[in-house]
Amino acid sequence: MNAKTLRLILLIFPIQAISTFAAEEFIEYKNASVIPIHWTRNGTALVLLGKEQRKTGTFWCDFFGKKDAKDNNNPIVSAQREAFEESAYQLKFIGDPKYCNYSQGHTVHFIWEVDYVDPQAMRNNAERLRARGRGRHIEKTDWTWVTLQDLLEGKTALDLHWTLKGKLRNESIRPVLEKLCHERQQEKRVRGNRRHHRHQKKEKTIH
Repeated sequence: MNAKTLRLILLIFPIQAISTFAAEEFIEYKNASVIPIHWTRNGTALVLLGKEQRKTGTFWCDFFGKKDAKDNNNPIVSAQREAFEESAYQLKFIGDPKYCNYSQGHTVHFIWEVDYVDPQAMRNNAERLRARGRGRHIEKTDWTWVTLQDLLEGKTALDLHWTLKGKLRNESIRPVLEKLCHERQQEKRVRGNRRHHRHQKKEKTIH
């Protein structure tokens, strides 16, 4: 299977392709990135960002890194490992990725639901590990949650890295983020309407 065919399959069947193809099918990928997303109880979508020192300055970005030999050419392993390391080993993934795209730049991009982690917990663990000389993989220096809506509308007041800005403009990634932004709130409204209708039906039956 050539790279062009694989990219097409990933675009059409993003999650299924990751779970059903052998690791060697992804031999050409070089990097993996994750946009971690968490929904609050009221359905607000939050995104975890990390602050990182780059050559041109300090920026806020998502979680990204090169594949490692121990990843066995599996982008899911690369993505989870990088995000786990860069969150000071605090991030926990939920289920399958919400989105996957294999870009022409040999990067596999994921949007993935995660458990909420207090940024202070990440800071504390990073400090402990660095003090023990075990923090070399923790490239982020700080962490924060922002609402996905603010991120999409450019209202975070954070200096975002150009790679993240590019993803927010990407014609494949942005529509997915826009859909996820209000997904849980819409589901909550639908469930509420169903409960309301059932309650009304029950009242009519009683009377």
